[in-house]
This record gives sequence, structure tokens and C-alpha cells, in this order.
Amino acid sequence: MISAVATSGITQTGATITWTTNESATTQVDYGLTTAYGSQTTLNSSFVASHSAALSGLSAGTTYHYRVRSRDAAGNESASLDFTLQTTTPVVTDTTAPAEITSLAIGTPSQTSLVLTWTAPGDDGATGQAASYAARYSSAAPGGSATAWWNAAIALTSVSSPKTSGSAEAYTAVGLSPGTTYYFSVRAADEAGNMSSVSAASIKSGTTAAQAVTPPSGGGGGGGGGSTADTTPPPPVTGVVVSAANGQVALAWENPVSTDYVRTRIVRKEGSAPTSPTDGTVVYEGTSEVFVDTNLTNGKEYRYAIYTLDRVPNYSTALQYGVTPLSGNSGFTLAIAKTSSGQKVYVLVTKTLSTGTSGEEVLSLQYVLIAKKYLNRTDPENSFDAATREALRKFQCAEKISCAGDEASTGYGLAGPKTRARVNQLLKDLGATGTPLALIGTFTRSLKVGDRGADVKMLQQFLNARGFTISLAGPGAKGQETEYFGPATAAAITKLQEAYAKEILVPAGLTRGTGYFGPGTIRQVLKLRGE
Repeated sequence: MISAVATSGITQTGATITWTTNESATTQVDYGLTTAYGSQTTLNSSFVASHSAALSGLSAGTTYHYRVRSRDAAGNESASLDFTLQTTTPVVTDTTAPAEITSLAIGTPSQTSLVLTWTAPGDDGATGQAASYAARYSSAAPGGSATAWWNAAIALTSVSSPKTSGSAEAYTAVGLSPGTTYYFSVRAADEAGNMSSVSAASIKSGTTAAQAVTPPSGGGGGGGGGSTADTTPPPPVTGVVVSAANGQVALAWENPVSTDYVRTRIVRKEGSAPTSPTDGTVVYEGTSEVFVDTNLTNGKEYRYAIYTLDRVPNYSTALQYGVTPLSGNSGFTLAIAKTSSGQKVYVLVTKTLSTGTSGEEVLSLQYVLIAKKYLNRTDPENSFDAATREALRKFQCAEKISCAGDEASTGYGLAGPKTRARVNQLLKDLGATGTPLALIGTFTRSLKVGDRGADVKMLQQFLNARGFTISLAGPGAKGQETEYFGPATAAAITKLQEAYAKEILVPAGLTRGTGYFGPGTIRQVLKLRGE
């Protein structure tokens, strides 16, 4: 558990962050100009309970977001709420703007996109780190006045926050027209509102690729070919983890490794789930893999949809999550996407799988093998082991894909193209793919004796339902659960921990239950609830 997060030694260019943990753990801080952070201190892998990390290279008079992270010896990681600090302001008023961005270059054309690259300027000229970027474009060439061109140009959205001066920056402009020349400019602003200048030297042009035309089919005369259009969306993000805390929601994910991927967009809505990439408030768009939504109302449900987009832009199927911030300690909740019928969502199998491989696609393969009763397991286990290979061979023989030989000669026991195609069809037939619907666990903090809240009552209800009885009669009994975490609740937790010692106690190096409802126990409870 993380506590006592504090800042000290704040200067124009740096600060020190300190905190404590209830057990020995590692030390690291994520920080940046937004809640997507973007920078982090070097990981201190020493296991300590009192933590300190120094931030350096900051800009004067600037507000920074940060959160602290610690991981214990068992691999359980906790992250704090989002905090802010402001570096000190120089005595002299800042009137120096960031340097003009004349390094802008336009390239990598597709039919609907162009990639902008440039070198980050500083906060003051070429020194420090600017606060924000503004980028604009137009199909009209600049005339006599660069300022007039800028004022009339169209703003590009979701340009990332500036990196430190001298760093390489990139942005993909999407939704453009084929075979068209566009003009672009990027300007930087500092915390005082000073903006870099724009001139002919910082306005650059690029031309999108011409639209491809398919040749006419058949041998007849007339009629030209037809144009082709990209309608295939990029893969969705994976590994989504959603954390709810006091007035905040943190989302973390893994962006797809695909040449078709450009950015990730997160849309938030209240009252109902977003139905499209524009249905709600776009709270994040970029290439980071973490975002913290702040200034939320405790007790109110917020619905999030995570999309990826390509250069057209086509948008991926949304991954949707519903979460309610609660007062109390920061914690985490693992959110697993499910379809509207409650079925967990499995990814399609797109690569060859064999003994020793692991990952989400192995989970998909095992799900099918279990559902068809070739693999004798309750749930997929994310490892292509000998049992999976033998189950796959039975599946291949029954499906008349291969019934003899080995992996190298006939693909027997290996998930090759024919096997993947059949597995993917069965995933669809079983309803294990599709548009995910919001579903999230609701344990958002660690709990101990003396704590109160609706989550305590929910925990007691779970324990009673699972046979880890709080009380046979009176407060805490089945149907009379309370919002107070007392000794009887701790005793029930201890029984749960010892019943699942392999999953909870052994990874933490313990032999007896503690009665403390912490990360390892939360993870097991969520698993038992099917989340």
C-alpha cells in the first residue's frame, strides 16, 4: 500500500518525490505535462519501505503531473493517485518564446495521411521543455503573410505534449484526400503563453498518394477500373487494466504492433456507453499506453470506450469499460472485456502457435479446445504445453486437418493456417468474439480491520456465498452483511487466503493467511468472480 506521497525541494528545474509503502518495494515515478505522463525516473530496484526519487530537467513555472509506483518482491505493483507539482517561477517575467520550428518535414504519404516530423524546441528558445504544441494545415499555399495563412488554416487535434529540447517528434495527419498537396506548420508554446513564430521557413508541404485504381476485368472494351479504398480497421489495444481511486480513473493498455496503427483514442460518457468514436468526450488520443482521468465525481459511473485508428481513419472495435471512482486508498481493478451475453472476449488467432508459446492467442486456442472437450481444463492457462499439443492433435484429426506426422512435416500438433482458420470460425460460432460490453470489478482499494464502505459489504457477500462465513447469525451473516470490516471479516479472509495458498500466499512468501485484503487477494477474488 502506498501512502504519504509528498514533494520537496521544488526548484525551477527539479523536485524530489517521497512516499512510503507498507512493505519493501521498488521505486519509480511517472511524470509529464499531462496525465499521459510520458517520462519516468530510472527504476530503483532496491526493496525499501521509504522511497525517494528526484525529477530533473523540468521547466520553470510549469505544472507537472506525476504518480509513484512500487512493486514488491512477489511482483505485485501499486500506483498512487495522480498528483501535481509546480516548479518555481523566475523572478524576471518570462517573455522568451520557444524557438521557431523550422525543422518540420513532411513524408511517408498514403492516400489519406502524411507524417510530420520535427525536432522539439525548448521552453526559452532552444533550452528546456515547451508546454504544448499547436499544428495546422491547409490545401491553400501560404501567400504573402504566414500569420494570415496560420489564422485561416485548420487545426490538427491530439498533437502530443512536447518532449525535451532536441528530441525527435512525430505526428500523423489522417483523413486527408488522395493526390492532394497540403501545407503544414507546427508551433510551440511555453507555460507563460509565449508562442514560437511562424514564417515561410516553418510552413512545409507534402502530397498524399494518388488513389489506386483497379484495372477493368474481362476482355470487353468500355468501362474503366474502379478505385480501391481501405476499409479495414487496425487491431484493438490489448492488456487493458483499469484502476479506480478517489476522484480518478487510470487506464493502461498495450498498443497493437501493426503498420496500420496510428493512435489510440479514449472516449468517456456518462449515463450510457459510447456508441462511436465521437459519442462522448474524447479524453485522450495519442500513442502513450497510460492515461489518468482526473477531477471525477466519486460514486458516479463513467463509461469508457478505447479505439485504435488508422490513416483513413478507420476505427477498431471499441473495448468498453464502466467504472465508478470511490473515496479511499488508491488501488487497482482488473477489467476484462466481455460481450453483451457475458462471454469473455478472445482475440482471433493470427500467428503460428506451437509448444512453448504463450500469449492471448494461446488463450483463444485453449478456449476452443476446452469448449470442444479436447482439453480437460476449467479455464485457459496461457501456455502451450504438452497437454495443449495433444488436445490440438485430437482436434486436428476430428476436423480432418491433419491426423499423422509431426509439427515440421504435416503441422500435426501445431496451429498453422488451416487450424487457425477453423479455430477462429469456432470462436465466432461460440460467441467468444464481438463487440465488448462494459464490465469491471469493483474492488478498488485494499481493505483491513476498521475500514468501512460499500466495498466491504460486497466483499462480505462474496465470502458468505463462497462458504467463508462471516457469521452464522446477526450482523455479517448471509443476507445481513455490513459495511464494517471487523475481526470476523478478517478471519474469513484468512480462511480464503489459506484455501488458495498457492495463488495468494506462496507468491508473497507467506505460509499463513493475514486477514488483509490486499492486491494478491483482490486478484484471486476477481478471478473467482469470473472477471
